[in-house]
Amino acid sequence: MHESALDNFPTTDPVELYERQIEKLKIQLNRLNRENVTLQTRLAMADRDSRVKAELGQIKTEPRELHVSINLQF
Repeated sequence: MHESALDNFPTTDPVELYERQIEKLKIQLNRLNRENVTLQTRLAMADRDSRVKAELGQIKTEPRELHVSINLQF
């Protein structure tokens, strides 16, 4: 149930008020959990991207030795 739907039926019963508050908190917690998963996914992707960029930068800047052998036959 959506938070605003709970407010459409006013009550003064303390038990009902607590149950509604609990329901609202569950809704908020679910929303925060979804946002957390999204942020963790973005963080993991950014971390992966930065590691890939660092590896590519290292490949570009590392000195390389090239060994060439030539066999000449006369």
